This record gives sequence, C-alpha cells and structure tokens, in this order.
Amino acid sequence: PRGAVCPKRAAGALGADAPGLAQRRFSEPQKLLPVLFVVGLAAFLFWSYLQHHILVLLQLDHGARRLQQQIDHSMRRRGLTELVVFLCMTAMFVISYTRSILEDPGSIPDDDLQWQFGAARGDDAEVVPMEMKKTGERRHCKWC
Repeated sequence: PRGAVCPKRAAGALGADAPGLAQRRFSEPQKLLPVLFVVGLAAFLFWSYLQHHILVLLQLDHGARRLQQQIDHSMRRRGLTELVVFLCMTAMFVISYTRSILEDPGSIPDDDLQWQFGAARGDDAEVVPMEMKKTGERRHCKWC
C-alpha cells in the first residue's frame, strides 16, 4: 500500500535509527578496511610531506649545514607558513573524515508529505514504477 512503512524497516532490521546500530557498524571488521586504508594513506602522505618538504624548508634536517653556511630566514619563514596552513587543512580533514564515519546518516521521515509517493501527497501525476513485484505491485524497497 502507498505510504506504508517497509515491514523489515519497522521491525528494526534496517535504518540508522535502530538500537544497537553502533555495535553492528563496528562489529564487522571487513567494513573497517576502507577506513583503515584511507587513514593509512593520509598518514603516509602527512609524514612524506613533512619529511621531504617542510623539514627541508625549516632547515632542521641536519646540524652540519649550520656550520657550513647561514640559515636562509626567508626559506624558514615560508616553511613555517606552509606548516601552519598544512596543519590547519589536515585538522579540517581529520575532523570531517571522523564525523563522516561516526555521524548517523539519518533516515527517511515517516510523516513528511514531501517524502511520500505521488498519490499519497495528492499529486495528480501518476507514479511510474521502476521495479515491480512478482504480483505486479510497485516495489518500495529491495526487501519488500
């Protein structure tokens, strides 16, 4: 029926609002592999940029250089500026990535008319189903 809630969703098998969602999300190790890949990649890029660019600009890489020639202060100032900008951008990335992992994505509201099918909203336009059940009814989700 139009406007009806999926029985599996109503039973709590689906949906971000179901109790114990955090336990289900973090109990499956295979779902953490992409997260660990992105974290590892970001950590490698962070270390690589600091090691091979910022430390060279800051001229902190070797003490013998100070004995042979003077420190270039404009280069060091540029290194400090780039380091501050890089750390701010990295902090924003870490915060947004962490929030995207931990934040509840939400669900479709049950009582908002904007989210209901055409006839339930009172639209005159006929809803053209993309998928049909074996009985010929419109499919509302892939489980029912």
